[in-house]
Amino acid sequence: MFKQRERNNNGMALILALFTLLFMSLLVVAFLDFVTIEQQIATNNLRSKQAAFMAEAGIEAKISGIRYNWNNQGVWDDQIDIDLGDSGSFSVSAVINNPGGSDSKKIVTINSLGITKGFQRRLEARISVIPKPNTNKIIVDYWKDLGV
Repeated sequence: MFKQRERNNNGMALILALFTLLFMSLLVVAFLDFVTIEQQIATNNLRSKQAAFMAEAGIEAKISGIRYNWNNQGVWDDQIDIDLGDSGSFSVSAVINNPGGSDSKKIVTINSLGITKGFQRRLEARISVIPKPNTNKIIVDYWKDLGV
């Protein structure tokens, strides 16, 4: 009585191909999003390290000034602000922790802030300065990263 119809599966391949294309498109979008995030993380890491290097340059500049110009207080006593254009900038200052005579050992704390393209890093160093005739002997007691 009832006739069984033969099923026609011709349209099934088109639907399967569309779902496969949709799945592959979603994979490509997810991969591009992942790559973009990874690139942003790498850029942020680079900028943070550049800011740390700027702060380190500030501490080195201050130590150099103290080593060779201990008697000229203005060379190291004041805050130094250096702008290096697109590379960044640093600001560094020093404080004598134990002022005394010109022949006595001094303990100096140096703070430096490095800035590059919106990122900041702050470093601190404590040094011991032993006065010598032509140059001062510098001993780094500690050097630490204070973060942002």
